[in-house]
Amino acid sequence: MSDYISDVIDFIRKENLKDLVLVGHSMSGIVISKVAEEIPERVKHLVFLAAVVPKDNEALIDLLTKERQETLQKLHGKVKEVFGTLEQLWPMYFTDQEGEEKEFYLKQLTPQPLAPFFEKIHFNQFPKIDTPRPISWGLGTRACRLN
Repeated sequence: MSDYISDVIDFIRKENLKDLVLVGHSMSGIVISKVAEEIPERVKHLVFLAAVVPKDNEALIDLLTKERQETLQKLHGKVKEVFGTLEQLWPMYFTDQEGEEKEFYLKQLTPQPLAPFFEKIHFNQFPKIDTPRPISWGLGTRACRLN
């Protein structure tokens, strides 16, 4: 997770970007939260789109449903990437879709590193930073309002 965060910060600095609206989908809620904390002077607004909204010292796995946590815990230390057959992926992804549409999107998935699910991210200021945020909804069991 820290590599994703560093890559985004490095890109923003390299391109000298300012007044940014950062949109985080899914686990990228953690990424945009830490980016906003690290370089708040460059971030104008945060948008959490079906994203996790972290607290200090949480990992992505802490923000997922119990079923997804159990699935990932079984893989921890055994594999480096998350992936599987369509039958294994069916209950975990695109849960608002069915049939051929769901199968189409499942076939687009590629392996994802497992390590970011378990890396705890330390926040010194988030969510107390002075960056406007609309109502935001987290994945899993916690929904929150940040404004």
